[in-house]
Amino acid sequence: MSFKDSHMKIDDSFCKRIAIARTALGLTQSQLADIVGIVRRQIAAYEAGDSKPRDKVLRNLAAALGTSTEWLSTGNGRGPDVNHIKRTVTVREIPVLSWGMAMTLLDNDTSPAHGTPSIKDYIPAPSISISENAFAIEISGDSMASSGSVSFPDGTVVIFEPYEEAFSGDFVFCKFDDDFATFKQLVQDQGQKFLRSLNPAYPLIPIKDVEIKGIAIHSQTSLSRAYPIDAGDPELSTCKSSTLLASKDYDSRLSSLEDKIDQILKTINNKKPA
Repeated sequence: MSFKDSHMKIDDSFCKRIAIARTALGLTQSQLADIVGIVRRQIAAYEAGDSKPRDKVLRNLAAALGTSTEWLSTGNGRGPDVNHIKRTVTVREIPVLSWGMAMTLLDNDTSPAHGTPSIKDYIPAPSISISENAFAIEISGDSMASSGSVSFPDGTVVIFEPYEEAFSGDFVFCKFDDDFATFKQLVQDQGQKFLRSLNPAYPLIPIKDVEIKGIAIHSQTSLSRAYPIDAGDPELSTCKSSTLLASKDYDSRLSSLEDKIDQILKTINNKKPA
């Protein structure tokens, strides 16, 4: 790709990328402007989305920010090291790890709270006491889904505290010797420990050699995973039937009540003197 082509394809997210790259280096708008050789208000215009740079300025921006013109223009190609940006935000954020990365970091006694290439995302920390080592995992499957008051359906993001002692009743992220990991409730009965799924379709798992890697302390579910019910869905039909029966029952009771009121009024009228 020629530089001219790159310049012609500067997209509307350029303003976000230049701000991210500048923040990653800890530069102010004025400092970046001095390095590039332009005025501060021009950097402010770029980050506000009011302006886009010409070829020479874009090259100078890429060099100053330690990235490529392609990344600045389109988001593709070599970008800056942004691992430590999350440490500077006002609201504390928790890293969302893959299952494999969570096991690897915890096996090496490495804090997952700092940037690694395998972090999937970040979520705002809940307003509860939480350590710097806390991490989150997105739950997949239905083994922990339940119709009860506690449920972790597919897509739920659960925050864990590592390196803490687990007790019966805790929800835990744990690893077996064969590198298999799972999320279950720890229960103890007559001295025997089990891993319990909230979904009754899954059996209890007796455990001996299992490492508890984290204790669940908070969960949140993304509503983006909720799907509209199809008009032909049997569950919807059942819901409609239940609603219809309830409506008929209500109408029947109302009619019965009206009859009783009529009888009372007739009795009162009959007792009145002529």
